[in-house]
Amino acid sequence: MNSKGEMTMEHRLEIINARLPLADERLWYTLRAVNGTWTHVEAQESYLPAGAGTPHLTLDGYGADRSSMQDAPVTGGSCMLDAEGKLVLPGFVDAHMHLDKAFSLRQVGNRSGTLAEAIGNYSEMAPHFTKAEIYARMAKTALLAIGYGTTAIRTHIDFHAAAGRQVALQSIEAALELKQKLASQLELQIFPMVPYRSAGADVLELIDEAVAMGVTGIGGAPHLADDPDRNIDLLFKLADRYGCPIDLHTDESDDPRKKTALTVAQKTIDYGFRGRATVGHLCSLASMEPKEADAVIARIAEAGLNAVTLPAANLYLQGRGMTKPPAEG
Repeated sequence: MNSKGEMTMEHRLEIINARLPLADERLWYTLRAVNGTWTHVEAQESYLPAGAGTPHLTLDGYGADRSSMQDAPVTGGSCMLDAEGKLVLPGFVDAHMHLDKAFSLRQVGNRSGTLAEAIGNYSEMAPHFTKAEIYARMAKTALLAIGYGTTAIRTHIDFHAAAGRQVALQSIEAALELKQKLASQLELQIFPMVPYRSAGADVLELIDEAVAMGVTGIGGAPHLADDPDRNIDLLFKLADRYGCPIDLHTDESDDPRKKTALTVAQKTIDYGFRGRATVGHLCSLASMEPKEADAVIARIAEAGLNAVTLPAANLYLQGRGMTKPPAEG
């Protein structure tokens, strides 16, 4: 029964013959979950055959006879999965994604391969995308991620306030709809990127609306602002007012003089956001002398900042204008 007195279906999953990343890897384990929560982890004395009378899936996703998926439960009941002695690990977590931009290269393009062109081209195209297009790209990407074992994604969402309310909020709406649709399979966190060039009363009103809609936290890219320190202070004031976490693109640049991570660290301390603030990219560290980079990293650690690096993206985007290694610059 749920809180409304309605009958609810209980979902049970049992995984047998699983190996776990423990000191004694000789043992097989049985894992049990009810309604998505693990309830038992038990060592087996021996390798077990599939349970009779219980729908049985193998790792390829097919039933025990591997001829069809007719016996795979879809809406409830009990299911057994035979791990066949393979290692069972927690689901993957993608801590930094842009679901709204995924699969948009064909429409947007990036001839130079630079971050600046990527930002500019997508900003120009944003008013021309429909909510349905954005939702379809998000869903395609999220389902691919789920298929490879991802159980949680934090997505940053562009917030094109200068293009008007509809454009600014349609990606947020699409992300929230997808979050609800995939709630049983994926934890989706949504962080709109507060504009770094303009934050007038109209923009702040739109941010209020986005937060009221149910986004997870506040995002941004303050190192791109004309006055990064002022922008960082605004972002922390917003996060503090809404009582939500903050996740910022930080110093995504080849310029070793970009050190806004230091300001973010100080504001994290000032606002008591230890453990609730995240900095992503941090590319300028790679262009600094080691002692200089070490000092920034130490300050990030002291402030209790979470740090997320994006090697796949930044190996492609960064360093294209360099003619020699940073240490020789």
